[in-house]
Amino acid sequence: MTRAGRPAAVVIVATMLAATAVAGEAEEHDRSGPRPFKASVEDYVQLHRKVRATLPPLEVSPEPRTILKASERLTAAIRDARRGARAGDVFNHVVAATFHARINYALRDPDRRKRIVERLTEVEDDEDERPPAGWRPTVNGTLDWFSTGATPHVLLEALPELPDELQYRFVGLDLILLDVDANLIVDILPAAVSAR
Repeated sequence: MTRAGRPAAVVIVATMLAATAVAGEAEEHDRSGPRPFKASVEDYVQLHRKVRATLPPLEVSPEPRTILKASERLTAAIRDARRGARAGDVFNHVVAATFHARINYALRDPDRRKRIVERLTEVEDDEDERPPAGWRPTVNGTLDWFSTGATPHVLLEALPELPDELQYRFVGLDLILLDVDANLIVDILPAAVSAR
């Protein structure tokens, strides 16, 4: 290599080392920032499975009370294992912004949005088919099944897939991340669907 070539080679190597250092710092920053949705979901599912392994195995039973008791044991054990859970643990500000953008795009047609909003906010005529007065979903609380219906397909398609343990449910326009077997609310994204 000629003398003229050496400075160019030094500059290239120095640039590569600097880029590597910056990439390393960015990666370190990402680790300390908001957790990706997938990582939070995987952590929760691992916790669910670990807790479930400590409980008696579920038995097939014709008695609804037996199934309900098993579910209640699972609920209590998971709730205890995540005592400090709060809104935004899974739906942190980055995940929330992403979910809002996906849902808004899926409902970009005003007529479709109107139909979905009407469906999600429809109030049941029969009082026996409504949640108790004043009931609101809370993280680590249980879902009142009268407060929710099937999640519209257009919204399911807009959101990331979930493992079998979890489902998306809507209570009004709020999105719930639900542990199905435990009937436990893992997190809540308020006003996930905008009325306009």
